[in-house]
Amino acid sequence: YSGQMESQRESTLRLLGVAALCMIGVYLLLLKAVKSHQAAIQVIANVPLAAFGAIVALLIANRPPSTELWSTAWYYWPALWIQSVHLSLAHWVGFITLIGIVSRNGILMISHYQHLMEIEGIPFSKEMIIRGSLERLAPVMMTATTSFIGLIPLLFGYGEPGKEILHPLSVVLFGGMLASTTLDQLVTPALFYLFGSPTGKVSSTTKATLEGQSS
Repeated sequence: YSGQMESQRESTLRLLGVAALCMIGVYLLLLKAVKSHQAAIQVIANVPLAAFGAIVALLIANRPPSTELWSTAWYYWPALWIQSVHLSLAHWVGFITLIGIVSRNGILMISHYQHLMEIEGIPFSKEMIIRGSLERLAPVMMTATTSFIGLIPLLFGYGEPGKEILHPLSVVLFGGMLASTTLDQLVTPALFYLFGSPTGKVSSTTKATLEGQSS
């Protein structure tokens, strides 16, 4: 039993190293896509939101029996709830997978903000951010909905072969994507409003093009 625990601990440490490498790789790809350190960090900000949603989903899916809760003083309930969650390798794989999945919403929104400013020549303002968010709401919701539909068989596939791996993985992915998709609509516009103005300058080439079109 001690050997199994040691092996699982080593596997967890390796997965944490893989997660760190994934974060670095995703950041470099984002830097190439959005061409700004600030914008890349704003996209990476989706990862903590997804992790929060995944943890909440795990707490709900692994809640202790109601009889155990009612037989214990209410101030011990959080401890019982946390103790009922045992992170397996499948959970860690789900967290690593979330790093890449949840970045797509931020890319869709921030790249569209930049398009409105740099290509269409719309000045940086709260109205521009609201417009960009509304224009990207449908694509974000469509991609999230298709992902949620694909996870339904894994979420409710109790008793099927491989459920020990697939079900924990699907719980992490579902909770993380749900939280990221929901909170991202508030956090990403707010972050871009606070820190996105330096990238909001319209280039001289774009200005000349717009002036030529207007004349």
